[in-house]
Parts: sequence; structure tokens; C-alpha cells
Amino acid sequence: MEPRYDIKEVETRIYAAWEKSGLFNPDVCVERGVTRADAKPFTIIMPPPNANGSLHAGHALFVTLEDIMTRVARMQGRRALWVPGADHAGFETQIVYERQLEKEGRSRFDLSREDLYKEILSFTLANKSHMENQIRSLGASCDWSREKFTLDEDVVAKTQATFKKMYDDGFVYRGKRIINWCTKHQTSLSDVETEFKDRKDPFYYFQYGPFVIGTARPETKFGDKYVVMHPDDERYAQYKDGQKIELEWINGPITATVIKDGAIDMAFGTGVMTITPWHDAVDFDIAERHHLDKEQIIDFHGKLMPIAGEFAGMKIDEARPKLVEKLRAKGLIAKIDEEYEHAVRVCYKCERTIEPQIMDQWFVKMRPLADLALKAVADGKIKFIPERYEKVFTYWMENTIDWNISRQIVWGIPIPAWFCVKCREPNLTPNINSKWYLVRHGETDWNKEGRVQGHSDVPLNETGRAQANAAAELLKDKQIDIIISSNLSRAKQTAEIIAEATGAEIIVDPSLKEMSYGITEGMLIAEIREKYGSFTEQSHKTLGGESFEEVEKRVMDTLQKHKKDYHGKNIVISTHGAVLGRVLKTIKNMTHAEAAAKEIGNAEVIELQIGDPCQKCEGDFYEPETDTFDTWFSSGQWPLMTLNFPEGEDFKAFYPTNVMETGSDLIFKWVPRMVIFGLYLAKDIPFQTVYLHGLVNDAKGKKMSKSKGNVVNPLELTEKYGTDALRMSLIVGNPAGSEMALSEDKVRGYRNFATKIWNIARFIEMSNPSRSFSAAEKLRLGRDDNATGAHTHAEHEYLKELAALKTEITAHLNAYDFHLAAEKIYHYIWHTLADKIIEAEKPKLRDEENGSSAEEKATSYALLEYLLLESLKLLHPFMPFITEEIFQIFRPGKILMVERWQ
Repeated sequence: MEPRYDIKEVETRIYAAWEKSGLFNPDVCVERGVTRADAKPFTIIMPPPNANGSLHAGHALFVTLEDIMTRVARMQGRRALWVPGADHAGFETQIVYERQLEKEGRSRFDLSREDLYKEILSFTLANKSHMENQIRSLGASCDWSREKFTLDEDVVAKTQATFKKMYDDGFVYRGKRIINWCTKHQTSLSDVETEFKDRKDPFYYFQYGPFVIGTARPETKFGDKYVVMHPDDERYAQYKDGQKIELEWINGPITATVIKDGAIDMAFGTGVMTITPWHDAVDFDIAERHHLDKEQIIDFHGKLMPIAGEFAGMKIDEARPKLVEKLRAKGLIAKIDEEYEHAVRVCYKCERTIEPQIMDQWFVKMRPLADLALKAVADGKIKFIPERYEKVFTYWMENTIDWNISRQIVWGIPIPAWFCVKCREPNLTPNINSKWYLVRHGETDWNKEGRVQGHSDVPLNETGRAQANAAAELLKDKQIDIIISSNLSRAKQTAEIIAEATGAEIIVDPSLKEMSYGITEGMLIAEIREKYGSFTEQSHKTLGGESFEEVEKRVMDTLQKHKKDYHGKNIVISTHGAVLGRVLKTIKNMTHAEAAAKEIGNAEVIELQIGDPCQKCEGDFYEPETDTFDTWFSSGQWPLMTLNFPEGEDFKAFYPTNVMETGSDLIFKWVPRMVIFGLYLAKDIPFQTVYLHGLVNDAKGKKMSKSKGNVVNPLELTEKYGTDALRMSLIVGNPAGSEMALSEDKVRGYRNFATKIWNIARFIEMSNPSRSFSAAEKLRLGRDDNATGAHTHAEHEYLKELAALKTEITAHLNAYDFHLAAEKIYHYIWHTLADKIIEAEKPKLRDEENGSSAEEKATSYALLEYLLLESLKLLHPFMPFITEEIFQIFRPGKILMVERWQ
């Protein structure tokens, strides 16, 4: 053996050999006779790390814990399967990429959905490959041949199929409900994607007619017209439910209505409150119970809407002090508490205050599903380690609310739904047979100058050609069959550019030409307004042009003909702004004002899909849902997806899995969803045990944070001290569910332990100068009854002590007390094998002048070799690299990873 253990060389070589052997795969173990075909399976599914960056200390801990479980099971002769994976991590990854775009001076809102998706996909796949190599470097003995990604085609298809099944079964619905809205990231978030931050804000008491109401958010009060109190509150007994009260409010006199509701806390504030149903979940529920109006006060960008009068368009922080001053001037401020401390819900990524909003979203009806999970736990089918987490799980399931699974982001699995463009009825199976892409022509000089074009044959300018090229880039992969274009140059040139990119044939149809504006064509819009008044009125025949109704009939008649003639074809319609406005008015059932207000940009592409007639209104044009699934909706099905539910052989052989090991913070995020989906889809629990590890903190026990500069990079530690040292430092002294402090000194200490093991092995190896193992084989390491007499009483005690140690360690491992098992084998090797036994045996091994016979020397060597190799087995799950290297030096051609545990 070399004097020095070369960490880097050994770890790289050993892992490559493991992977090449194929023995991470339980099927290969069976084929090679390493594992019995009828052996009991052991299955663990890797919580898929987010494929958007490097591994952190928490990842290193879960890899170590799961690898320990898998290696022990494999050595115990079980068909051990550890399935690796990676998560596209929808919202999280999009935020990471948005930060990168910000550094580049770009925004996701400047990119098309398709381009943004492609960029994030490229970014994610690169990170995924890097991340998987990092997992390998930590010694993970997972079966890479079964690796899954949450955007694999089969995962996407099955996720979407689950959505449809839940919709058909009544567990998924679409409705206008209050959701958590992030004004920065422009998406809704579930409750588990938000956090509460303690803040100190002024709390305002306002005079609301005869009542005093309190709020920390006066900017939401513009539309408040319901004053609510508890029906049992004697202070307000004279006020009757439904009573009308005239009072002065922010923007003048209003009529308020008294509402009595049991949700009001009589002890909070004055016991009376006004409600803002659009911007508060409790208020929303009250409004639902009493069928009250709901009015939006703050828009989706966090700005006040027209109802706020002179404050309209202001951001909340800007408007609040000005609003308070107005109320003060009107004598409506009763008092202000400047020291009000409260918990404010924020986005967990940007910490911006969440703005509750009412939106049409897809929701999962959680109550009946949560009851399935509660029953499974109550029946003892799922065990939690530590046990205290069963109470946490139960609390969340007992207090569950319907789950918003819609996300307004690009990066994720699309929700497979369509909306009838005419009545907005959702349809999950409209049987789309073709797609239409309505394209307005690119810019012309007349556009730029603000001139009316109408039937005038104006060509594209340079900007217009660039815009048309951008549209062509968007359409080139859409499998376009035909392009139907207006006969006017600007539309034809746009069509020609698209045709070059798509290879589609162009058909010119004069019926799609722009609306005629009569004598105003060629005039500046400003001139028309000055001479004739409002420009929109000049569509009438009085100035020689067409009416909107004539354009609508002309265009819709020709489009109906094309829809019939080219049924099942994907078509691009290259036409003009007013034409598209009338098309959208007709098929979307818009009013004239709505159509006129619809601004269609130069070379803008509007996608419509054609399918079966809508059951509600008979319309056959559809728009696809643009929302994607909340990541938890797909990852909640992870145990099923990874094992190819429902028809896969792995599902039949390895489901339910034995253990789900994950972070304790996921007890209310991920774990319940996996339990629910397992019971709902497979009619069985997804795992028998939930093992929850705690947070890995810095050396001082502080939470790691980039802003604090105290992040410990586990890969830097393995580079300096070796993977085995890091793994031991993560396990020893770290019971399940506990937070642990990770210090470089601790890792360095276990590097010293690795050096000690190497020196122990080197001493024993050097103590057999002949390099002959015949003595060890003959004596069978103290197990042969005919040879046991060669051992002293003390040596027999050593063997008993090791046997007892094996039993203790096995018991700890079976009880998931990995920290105790690791500590025991550590102390045995250092303090018993090295300090006690080797020191006692040294005199027998040095020379025969001490009176040792050749047989005694061989017996002593055989004993030490046996104790060493058995110790390596016990240590292998924790420190796999150095133990494998030493074992193979003593047993060339064998692999410790698949040696029998006992």
C-alpha cells in the first residue's frame, strides 16, 4: 500500500469502477447472482434536486443519508433500488434565470414564450448534467439507468393525464377564488410558496360613519361598502343585518351595508371591520357566504385602479401617506398606532408583499384527498422519523385549503386545457384539428408617420421586415400548411417572409385586404381628427369608406370558406389591424368598444385553434391555456412517475417504496402531495417511512445565506478533505430532524480518521511479508472449530466484541439512527481496533524472537485482517471510497459494495 491515501485519484477511479460494474442496478445484481431473484426489495426515490445550480450542504446530507440506506440494504442481500432524478423546478428555476437575464440587461417580458422556454431549457439541461456529476462525486450508488427528469415526455404526459382524471372525477375545478399574487414575478403562488415576515407598521383607526374601523392597509379601503360585526357582539346589537347607513368616506358620501358574520374577532380592535373581498382571503370568504359584490382596488402590478380617484396609477407605498393625509383632512382619522407588529405574507423568493387577488385559476379540491392521507397515517401505514412530524403532517391535512395549481410562468408543464374563445368555457378535450395564426403585417413608413393606409398599397419598411422575420422565427416550427394573405403589399411581403421560413404555399385573397377609409386614406390621423372629429367615426360610408359591419361580413365570409376548404390544415392569415379587430370581435363575442380598444401590434401573432363545437355556445375556436402546473403537482406524483405507474414492471416490483428521505421543511409542501397522489392514483401509500433531516447550518449554527457570506460549499470541502470525511461529518452527531452545524474543522477531523484507517490497513498489510493468505484461509479467521484453539482468550473476546458491535450497528441502522451507528464504528476502529487490539497484537507480528511461532503470527495476522475487513463492511455505507479501496487491496477482484453484511 502507498504511504499516502490519494483521495482524488481513488474516488474518481472507484466510482467509475462501480458505475461500470452495473451493480447500482438491482436487476444486474440478480443476473450476476449477487442478489437472490426472490430477495425482498428495498426502494428509495431520490427527491429530485432543482436542476438550476450547484449542490449545497443540504443536498450533500440527503445524498449521504440515502446512499447509506441503499448500501446497507444491498449488502444485506435485498434488491436495493435507488432511483435518481432532477426537477425542472418551475417557478424556482424561472426566477434563477430571470436574475441572469437582469444581469444581462434583459427581461423575460421582452422574450416570446417560445424563446424564453428554449433559453431556460438550455440553461436547465446544462445545470442538470453538472448537478448529476456532483451527485456522483458524493458517492451516490443510485441506478443511473433509471434516472428521471420532471420534463421527460412520459412524465409530462402522465402529469397531464392525472389532471384530466382529477377533473373528470370532480377533484379539479376552475373558479374565481382569491389567490396569492406576486407583483414582481407576475404569477400566483400557493400558500407553501409564501412566507410570513414580522414587520412593524402603523395601524390606522378610521371613523366610518358611527363605527371606528382599524387597518394596516388603508389603500385597500376605497371600495369598502360593507361593515361587518359579530352577531353576538352586544356593542352593536342596535345594528341589524342588511341595514343601510349613509356616511362620508374617502371620495365622498357612500351607502354602507351592515353584515353580521361569526368570523369577526370581537376582541380585535373595535370588533367591527369593513371588508375588501378582492384583496383579503377572510373578507373574500365573508363575501362568498353573504353573496356580496367584490371590487378590485389594486391591479396586478401593485398600482391603484380608477376607483382610487386622484390616487389611481400610484404604487401602494406612494399612495398610502397621501391617502392618510386626505383622511386626516376630512377628520376621519380616530388614532394611529405607530408600533403595530404583525406578520406579513411575502413571496418566498423576492420577499415582496403578496397581493391577494381574485383570479380564474385551476384548483384541486383538497378536503376529500386530505382525508385519505389522514386515514392512512391514523391506520399506521406511514411512519414518521422523528415521530413528532406526524403531528405536523396531521395538522396541515386537517387544516388544508383548496390548492391553486396554476402558475403564470413559461417554465413548466403546460396545463392541458383550452378555452372557447366565444364564451370562455374550459374544455380538456376539444379535439383540436387545426391551428390558425392571425398575423398583422409589419411596420410601414405610413404606420410610422401616423397615416391612414386603408386600401393604399404601402410596402414594409426596414423595421417592418425585421418584425416580419421575428414572426417567421416564431412560426417556423409550427408545421404551417398554407399562408392566406391580403393582396396589399405590406401583408404579402409579411407572408413571403413567413413562407420562406416555413416552406408553406401562399394564397392571395383580396377579401382580406384592409378596411377602406375612403377619402381619408393617406392623411395623418391628427389631420383627420382636426378636420372631421374622432378618427374612429370615419369608418362610415359618409367619407367613401366601409362600415365596420361591411368589413366584418366580408372578412368572416371568406374565413368561413377557408375554414371549410382547408379543414385540418394549419394556416397563417396575413392581414391588417382593422380586419383582425373585426375577426376577434366576431369569434370572441366582443362588443364594438372592446374590439376597437384591442391594439394589435405590427407583426403580432395571434394563435387560435379549431376543434369540436363548444357544448355551451357551439363555437369552435379555442385558445390554449397558457398557465403551467405548480411544480408540486408533477413532483407530488414522483414515486409513481419514477416507477412507471401504472403498467411498469418497476411499479409492480418496487411500489410502495420503503422510505422517503427529505428535508423537514417539506413535511407540509411535498410529502402530503405524494401521499395524496399515491392513495388517489395507485390506491396505496407511496412509502412506508418518511425520514426527515434538518437544516445544515454554518459552523456557528447560523442558517447559511449568500447575503451573509456564510454558505459552506460541500464540493470545496470534498476537494480538500475527501468525500468520505464530508459524509461522516454530516452524519455523526446529527439525529433525524435536527439542525446541525457543519464546520471545516469537523470535516478535517474525519479526514484524519480516514488517514488513521489507511495507516491501520497499511500496518496490517505490511505485517504479512509473504503476502500469503493461506494462513488466514486455513484458520478461517477464527470461525473454524478445528482452528479456534490457535487464538488466545483475549482474541476470542475480540471476535465476540465485533459480533456484538455488528448487532448493535445493524439495530441502529434498522431504526434509522445513522448517527449512532456511525459513531460506534468510528470509536471501534480508532479506539478499539487501533488503540487496543493492534497494540496488543503487535508483539506477535514483529518477529519470532519474542517467542511467537509462525502459527501464532499467522493467527494474529488473520485475526487483524478479519477484524479490519469486517470493520470496513460496517463503515462502508458511511465512507464508501476508502473502504472499497482497502478491501480490494486485501481481496483483489472482489467488490465490497456487494459483500454480505453479515
